Amino acid sequence: MWEIKYRAYAKQLNKKQQLKLRIFKVLILDFEDEDIFAVGKGGGRYKFSFEELEGLVQYIGLKDRNDTEIYEGDIVKYSRHRYTKCDCKEIEKVEPPVTGKIYFVDDLWPGLRFADGTGTVFLPGTIRGEDFEVIGNIYENPELLGVDE
Repeated sequence: MWEIKYRAYAKQLNKKQQLKLRIFKVLILDFEDEDIFAVGKGGGRYKFSFEELEGLVQYIGLKDRNDTEIYEGDIVKYSRHRYTKCDCKEIEKVEPPVTGKIYFVDDLWPGLRFADGTGTVFLPGTIRGEDFEVIGNIYENPELLGVDE
């Protein structure tokens, strides 16, 4: 089982009074009042209603090849590594990379959806962090998928 944690995307006014999308680490999810309590990159603490959020995404329990945590909604490059044996020590082949977004299938299994609507589901034991590289997310970089989200 992996650590359960969330990331929130919300728009806030900056010093120039421009609305900017910011990323927050979720500390508490209050489902009764439909609020979240979060902390920003600078350490400030915030409260948002669910309606104020652009997105609320869950950690999938893996870090990519650069040690970046992978969340639902992240856009990744995926290169499957095929190994000669089950011990995963000797690489037989690395497939060409494909780009897609991480999502949860039935709120349980992490999957990868491609721009054309197709995708793949990763069952337990078949997913490895080093096969991924986070290159953005659907909230800040939808153009990385080649389509408008």
